[in-house]
Amino acid sequence: MFEIISHEDLRKKVDTFDAIAYCRTRNYLDGNVSYLSPYITHWIISIRDICTIALERFSVAEAEQRYKELLWKEYFLQVYWWLWDAIFSDIEESKTGIPTYECLPDAIFQHTFASEWVNQAIKQLEETWYLHNHVRMWIASYLTHWHRLDRKKYADRSYFHFLDGELASNHLSWQRVQSTFSHKPYIMNEENLQKYWGISDALYRGSYEDIAEKLFDSSRVPLFAHAKDYSSQLQGDYSMIPSMNPSKYSWYTVLTPWDLHPSKINDPTKTVCVLDSNFLDTHPWSKNRVAFVQAYTDLYGIECVYGSVQKIVEQSTNLTVYETPNPSYKEAYKYIKKHNNGRVHPYDWINPHATKRFTKKFFPYRKESKPFLQTM
Repeated sequence: MFEIISHEDLRKKVDTFDAIAYCRTRNYLDGNVSYLSPYITHWIISIRDICTIALERFSVAEAEQRYKELLWKEYFLQVYWWLWDAIFSDIEESKTGIPTYECLPDAIFQHTFASEWVNQAIKQLEETWYLHNHVRMWIASYLTHWHRLDRKKYADRSYFHFLDGELASNHLSWQRVQSTFSHKPYIMNEENLQKYWGISDALYRGSYEDIAEKLFDSSRVPLFAHAKDYSSQLQGDYSMIPSMNPSKYSWYTVLTPWDLHPSKINDPTKTVCVLDSNFLDTHPWSKNRVAFVQAYTDLYGIECVYGSVQKIVEQSTNLTVYETPNPSYKEAYKYIKKHNNGRVHPYDWINPHATKRFTKKFFPYRKESKPFLQTM
């Protein structure tokens, strides 16, 4: 599903993509979606690239939902930029008033939930490293509302497997489902499942009001309320990536795995992509994702190493780095600006005000961003 495609070929895919069909069918599992998310997450092709190319064929008015979805990703990154690790805690109080249980039960690993569509979706994620966005929302709703499992536990697990895993959109989407970053919880019913996926589930039979009454009944004890926690099964393996020698990279361009845009590579022999050990110890990746990033560094002819970005910064005198909203690198950028002669190039936002003021809600962010889209 996700080949190692050059930046130029990705641009061609965007140029031939029918954005209007996407707007009409995107919620259906067989709808016209682009499958560009891993390439966007790793900035192999940027949101700005996609919007610039798409606007040559489709105005903002013609394909507004397409541009809206791209702005959602940028908006989540903007929230992460300002809140940092606070995105892992409840941003707002839950609107359900229902406690959750901090565990990952073995049903997640054994695929033995009562709803078979959930088992199918979890298997698909583990086998293909991807899920349709609608399915992501349904699984989040099923686990957080029906079983009342801690959203952060499974958000971490899905991030581990997703090839397009991005902490901001992943964790903040789960918070929106749980209603800790939205005005109400996200739920679905059987009619919704049948319309977009063609499946039935008696647990979700009835109106939305019926489903909400059943889900948020405080007297209901979920099946996994006292289950054993299997979270520790998430273990990253980076043995395929060479460990770095920090002193080697003075005068290098240092890339992160979230900034693999080929325009950043002027001299491949003096460019290195660093998988930050401090970050990955906390937010592990699957082997598949490590291999995906390494395949792109191989394509570009640049080094890919595993180690501490901070150590490179401390031992180097003149680095070129590109800013990313990922907070694990933010302190390194500050250090470069203060102590070294290194250059830090700003992140390529659609909305240039993203790092100047915090916009907490999406729709004001979208409204402010729209004129910048229209004049690109």
